[in-house]
Amino acid sequence: MPINIYKLDEKRTKISYLCRDVWRLPEQVAALEKWVARRKTKEPVGCVADIGFCWRKDAGGGGSCLTPEFMKKMADSQLSLFLSEYPGYAESGKKNK
Repeated sequence: MPINIYKLDEKRTKISYLCRDVWRLPEQVAALEKWVARRKTKEPVGCVADIGFCWRKDAGGGGSCLTPEFMKKMADSQLSLFLSEYPGYAESGKKNK
């Protein structure tokens, strides 16, 4: 489920799915930023980007950065962000136990 984008309605209507089998947060945030930048509509989206991630075995601090510009684009589109941490670790992008 790495990035599941859906409307916050009763059906949780699917909008998009990004980063299949990529569980590392830095790659996921970069992909979401590109997806938001590619959207041509100026209308509010009113949906959620749910990023499912695992910790990086080789992590030593740092990681992803949500810039003010990116957060403004998300806010302007009424795009909420959920961060869903899963057990295990991500190595080479894929989830391991």
